[in-house]
Amino acid sequence: MAEATVVPDLGWAVANMEFRHIEHDPILGPLLEQLLLRCVEAAMTRSAISARFGFPIGGIRRVLRRADADGVPDRASAARQRKRGRGKRGATPVSEETLEQFAAGIGDALRQERQKHGWTRQIMNGRLRLDRSVQKLASHERGTRAMSVCQFAEYCAVLGVQPGEIFDRVYQDVFGQPDDTVIVDLAVLAGCEQPQLARWATLRLAEPEASDTGLATLPRSAQDALAVVCGVELPQLLDILSAA
Repeated sequence: MAEATVVPDLGWAVANMEFRHIEHDPILGPLLEQLLLRCVEAAMTRSAISARFGFPIGGIRRVLRRADADGVPDRASAARQRKRGRGKRGATPVSEETLEQFAAGIGDALRQERQKHGWTRQIMNGRLRLDRSVQKLASHERGTRAMSVCQFAEYCAVLGVQPGEIFDRVYQDVFGQPDDTVIVDLAVLAGCEQPQLARWATLRLAEPEASDTGLATLPRSAQDALAVVCGVELPQLLDILSAA
């Protein structure tokens, strides 16, 4: 009796094959394209995808460009435009709630810096070049009144902090993902040898919000919880997740 042909899955291929061989394989190539499209839809940059899977950036660009040419990726192009904020049509606008959260974050960061100095708002107001009412300063700290770039820069100068540091920290909190966040392919994870983790991934795939991309974003708190559920140490869990 002839032996059945075993077709390796994408997870095995990524770990054991060169990218160009996966790219041109008639079975694995389309799976690779799907994975890259999902990563793009999850707002991952080419550099992030390369760091995550070890793929060459040139190869990632080539596969995504070919996907665009084949017409599959109107969704990929739209996702890249949303990520870059360059799409004039069809770009996803930032919600008013998110902008309010960002303004409140900037104000709260300034308030914390003021309190580090032990200053009241009256003291802070007296150190500003342009006299403003204490009420206006309070509304800026609460994020209920928009402040100009020049006002923000002046606040930072008086407080002795770099505007970029404040801005980047708040922007990361509101729009970005922490550096220890892990993005995993649930379909690959569902086939792993760790039974509890495979079951969790299978259940997540059945959820409506996971059906579109097949990717799951795991912040550090979720990683810790999964490690406890699976009965493994966090480093061991991360090794398993790195293959997904």
